[in-house]
Amino acid sequence: MQPTQKAARLISSYAKTHSFRYCAMGIINIRPATKNDIRIVFELYSQLQSLHTESKPQLFHSPINDEIFQTFFDGVLKNDNEHLDIGYINEKPFGYIYFLINRFDRNLYYHPRSRIYIEQVVVAQDMRRKGYGKLLINYVIKVARHFKITRIELDTWTFNHSAKKCFIRQGFNTFQEKMCLNVPG
Repeated sequence: MQPTQKAARLISSYAKTHSFRYCAMGIINIRPATKNDIRIVFELYSQLQSLHTESKPQLFHSPINDEIFQTFFDGVLKNDNEHLDIGYINEKPFGYIYFLINRFDRNLYYHPRSRIYIEQVVVAQDMRRKGYGKLLINYVIKVARHFKITRIELDTWTFNHSAKKCFIRQGFNTFQEKMCLNVPG
């Protein structure tokens, strides 16, 4: 079972009415991305992708603004279950959070459930360790509460120590681990 367009519009309207915040840092605004935001999203994505490329070059390639990125971005904007919201401080983008809302029917293993799955939390390099990641995560927590979703999940690469620390400080804990085996050729 998937959320409807109505749910997507509700999240968008929720974001419009609940995203402004005044604080010592300035005026914070978190809002859904639009087609006009592709340059901003690519610049932020590039910073995260570069971190991945530096840490695991055998797995990740350098960021490329090509038809693959364009297709991804257009797909996110069209999919009612996907949300890419950009954070601004005094009208300057500081990062984005890309999350999915999943609803699952009962199956062989699990009870019926809903969750928000955070695909990416990206904070601009010059804005890191200033509380902006926390703001983006808190925004998604508010969305979850508003829609009575009681579970938020995400994953992080083992090399991304600062992200892991940020998530732990926000109350996330490990509930599953992935393992791999590289088979020699």
